[in-house]
Amino acid sequence: MLARTKNQKSIMSAGGYLRPLTAKQKEWAFRNSVEHFAYRHPKSHKCTCMDCGHQWKSDDTADNL
Repeated sequence: MLARTKNQKSIMSAGGYLRPLTAKQKEWAFRNSVEHFAYRHPKSHKCTCMDCGHQWKSDDTADNL
């Protein structure tokens, strides 16, 4: 982001005083702010979690979803 206004410039300069995020904080933010989905393969009917990569066989048809 390119700071253009006086307010934006003051916010950008204040950001330099913040400590970097820890791995635990990043993990919490990812788990609590992003909606997680699964991708369903059309032919094999396997679902893959987009978060962890876990795969499972889905018995549901597209009509039931």
